[in-house]
Amino acid sequence: MGWEAIEELSLLTLQEELSALFAKEEQYASHYRSAHDVDVDDDDPTAATTDSELRRTVCQWNYDCVDYFRFDREVVFWSMNYFDRHLA
Repeated sequence: MGWEAIEELSLLTLQEELSALFAKEEQYASHYRSAHDVDVDDDDPTAATTDSELRRTVCQWNYDCVDYFRFDREVVFWSMNYFDRHLA
């Protein structure tokens, strides 16, 4: 997938891709919390979102790098896959 193909992607396609990544994030996050008995304080709204925000930042950074170097966007999928496995 070259730069021209990226420009032609519809907004819907990008939203579907991000939705799939966020769904994967929730799957890994819930697995991580149950596997490691992480006690999330329900009164602290920042406790549950810290990992989520970190993952979103890393995901956005991956997309920025892939777009800058004009790599195939599938690289982000594999990068986040490895990232999630490392955190699990």
